[in-house]
Amino acid sequence: MKRIIAVLLILASLLSAVSCSNEAASGEDGGNMETAQTETAAEPSSVFLAENGELNFVIVRPDSAGNSDPETKAALALRRALEDKLGSSVKIATDWIDHGETLDSVADVAEILIGHTNRPETEAAIAELKSGEYIITVSENGKKIVVCGSDELTTERAMPGFLDMFVTGEGANLEIPLGTKIIGEADYSVSAVHGISYTQMGDDVLMAFNGEFYQRGKFRDAHFWDTCEILEAYIDAYEQTGSEQYLGYITNICKAMGARENTSWISNELKPVS
Repeated sequence: MKRIIAVLLILASLLSAVSCSNEAASGEDGGNMETAQTETAAEPSSVFLAENGELNFVIVRPDSAGNSDPETKAALALRRALEDKLGSSVKIATDWIDHGETLDSVADVAEILIGHTNRPETEAAIAELKSGEYIITVSENGKKIVVCGSDELTTERAMPGFLDMFVTGEGANLEIPLGTKIIGEADYSVSAVHGISYTQMGDDVLMAFNGEFYQRGKFRDAHFWDTCEILEAYIDAYEQTGSEQYLGYITNICKAMGARENTSWISNELKPVS
């Protein structure tokens, strides 16, 4: 009899343990545990420039940029790189908005904005830049990719970095993480042409010009306003290089102009070239 009672007690204990386990699995409110573990779909973390050989974005440059402007050259460089990568033709559009339409009409169009376009995403990006800086950023909704510099030339200098990171570089798969924001300084030290620095190019050009036209602060066949324009080139060169040589030219040009024009330049009317 005692043995039967002991067996019944053990059985009761086991049933109680099973019941507690079922309650824990079901939750206090009796809900289904499988329902509690249901997950929502993950938000996309990247945008794809292209998929299956097709570009998902439109390249957009400023309508005001000419064919030889740096921002147009940057857009052309991107097009060439994408065409090489995808093996298909890629078009470039401008930021022109048809009459009667507003920027809202292109708000949901996937665009790669090159340079100083009229899009609000470009305007917001430029506001974060200092002189000589560029920015590569992706809008929150993933519809706008901005590649822009503080000026046109800086935009052009930013493009090689963008291509290397997201298009042509080793491991580049035409994918850009949402929230990307890269701000950097443009590299002017090396030109894309034969590896000659921009500084060296500028020196060579000005020295060649000097050899042909300069003599003791004056320039052959140059009138007053011609000389003013030439002086600006020397000032730019000095600001870029800090060279005492250019400062010497600036000083001599100003002294020669002062001696020739005296203190009043009001008679030097700027006339159109006939």
